[in-house]
Amino acid sequence: MNKDVIYIEPEDDITDILANVKAAKNKIVALVPPKKAGVLRSAVNFKLIAKTARVNNKTIVLISSDESLLKLASAVKMPVAKTLNSKPQLPSISAKEYGDEPSDTIEATKPAKKKVEPKTEPAEEAGEAIDAEVHPEFKTAKDAPKKEKEIETIELDEGDGSKEKKAIRGAKGVLPTKVPNILKYRKWIIIGGVAALALILFVIWGWVIAPAANIAIKIKTSAKNFAEEVSFVTEADKASVENGTFYIESKSIEKKTEAEFEATGELDKGQKATGTIQVTIKSGTSASCNDTKLGASINAGSIFIYGEVAYKVTSGASVSVDDLNVKQTTRGCELRSDATFGAVSVEAVENGDKYNIAATSTGWTLNSDAWYANNLSISSSEMTGGTSEIAKVVSKDDIDKVKSNLTLPSEKEMIAELTEQFGGDYIIIQSSMDMGEVKYTPTPDVEGEIKDGQKAKLTAERKYTVYAVKRQDVNDYIMKKAHDDLGDDTQTIYSSGVSGFEKKLTENSDTSASAEKDSVFFESFKKGDASITAKLKSTVLVAPEVNEDMVREKALGNKAGEVRTALKSINGVQDVTVKTFPSFNHKIPKEADKVKITIELAQ
Repeated sequence: MNKDVIYIEPEDDITDILANVKAAKNKIVALVPPKKAGVLRSAVNFKLIAKTARVNNKTIVLISSDESLLKLASAVKMPVAKTLNSKPQLPSISAKEYGDEPSDTIEATKPAKKKVEPKTEPAEEAGEAIDAEVHPEFKTAKDAPKKEKEIETIELDEGDGSKEKKAIRGAKGVLPTKVPNILKYRKWIIIGGVAALALILFVIWGWVIAPAANIAIKIKTSAKNFAEEVSFVTEADKASVENGTFYIESKSIEKKTEAEFEATGELDKGQKATGTIQVTIKSGTSASCNDTKLGASINAGSIFIYGEVAYKVTSGASVSVDDLNVKQTTRGCELRSDATFGAVSVEAVENGDKYNIAATSTGWTLNSDAWYANNLSISSSEMTGGTSEIAKVVSKDDIDKVKSNLTLPSEKEMIAELTEQFGGDYIIIQSSMDMGEVKYTPTPDVEGEIKDGQKAKLTAERKYTVYAVKRQDVNDYIMKKAHDDLGDDTQTIYSSGVSGFEKKLTENSDTSASAEKDSVFFESFKKGDASITAKLKSTVLVAPEVNEDMVREKALGNKAGEVRTALKSINGVQDVTVKTFPSFNHKIPKEADKVKITIELAQ
């Protein structure tokens, strides 16, 4: 017949065993205890196991050779076996055997004189053949030999509030008439023990290990305005910080931006027509005698006009006074005969084939206010060579339009970039920012030709320059001047306005330099040929001195309320906040490393 085997672990309690018995699938259940199974050293637990087996229609077989367990099994009529493969038998241990040494062999129960057929357990009545596993000599409690003494009945608490009386047969003595069921209170006993231990540990932690404190102090300060005229030099050996002469350094950056654009200008790249013109001053031309004495000339650049076209003189010509046949009249002077200049070379003022004209002796005029200009005989040779070739070029209007679309960095942006280049050791003189003129460069240049499919480009360039002085030098100068002006030994200067040089209030105080924290600045910067000057301004913070040693002396080992009162009595302290941890412990630890002190300047 199949059976379930339950191996009892040393840490298992009776509830675990009962649960496993109930969960067994087969009607025969073998219990295999370990060498030290404290849970099975109780007669009560054996009774509970036997009852659970009976209620759940199970037969329990104890697998053990431990005589103390055999005695308890005998009391509840529980079959036993040496091994899982041994045949079970009902133990019957005499009073004499109770005193014997434990035996490795479990003897079968001796049959009674009158043999009675064994009654089946509920499992057998259900049709299960337990005899296949139980030894033929296995006897029920009714058939077993009666012992000379019986233990008085005891009351068993079944856990559900009901009690049942059981008669337990033993070999020696009488067990207590009533056994209290401690299982009912086991949970609360454990919870109470854990809670008591936690309380003890919490008290030790809260009063010995964990105590700490935070003390925050705010100091009253007074702000004093600082303003002094200072000068700068560009050679380090000529600087004198104590006298307000600082070594000044500069940095420059050139920024450029560019944009492409479509050129809209047009230019004729063709050829100009050329030729010659014959010019003669007609006889009878009158003029003042003073004009005639100067002779006559047609200078280069003079313009001849023929209808709607014009030609420019490229090589001038003249007539000397000696060649002029002048006579004096009552009205002045006039020419007795023609005066000829000869051939004058000209070219068209513009490209184009419209300037190609045939030779002609009429229709010409000289665009001049000379005394002879209105009385000339002009004829020309054939004008040739004029061609027209229109090209796309960059115009001035194109450049003016693109300029408005080009954006260079602002002064504020460049101050930030140059400040970063100088680094945290310098103070930028913002009023010294010099932004040069913007230089525009077109590619190609104005009237430069643009090939088909190409774009023109305009580049804008600008140079930015700013000056700076060392942060350390500015702080040293302000501190010296401010101390000289203070004249009070009970006061101290907490800040010159130069970030990074504040008086250290606590060991963890942040004194890193930052331009954003500066209250110092230069204004009215002037750079001349002979001198460089500016006005240095700042806000100096002055207050009575308070330090960590003073705070520790009044705080360590004292109550929070007393510490708060004592610290507020210090001159210059505006506010005090004391926080202890844990909150129920209101005493400041005596150990300095458990007390965090924060000293701040009141805003």
